[in-house]
Amino acid sequence: MSRKRDIDLNGGKLLKKGPYIASAKIFEDTDNLALCINIINEETRKVTISKWFNIETLNLDDKKEDWLALMIALSMLSSAKAGREEKAEEVRNSWKELMSVLEIC
Repeated sequence: MSRKRDIDLNGGKLLKKGPYIASAKIFEDTDNLALCINIINEETRKVTISKWFNIETLNLDDKKEDWLALMIALSMLSSAKAGREEKAEEVRNSWKELMSVLEIC
């Protein structure tokens, strides 16, 4: 069952790719709990990408929520880094495929 909490994405270490760092938490959004993933550019200290998903309806345990957050964060990190390398369209398509398989979008 979902609950409000911060999610440890990488065993206490920062989940990082290039200049980007990922963070995740579950928070209360209106009436439901939402999984929020933020990708922050370490150089500018600004949020590059921020996405949130209604997670309460999935009714997952902590371990599965942690795994889902990690998979989404890794995909978002790849997308952010690819955007800098002008490969964003390829990563964006794989992101859409992942979301449709997980039936989140």
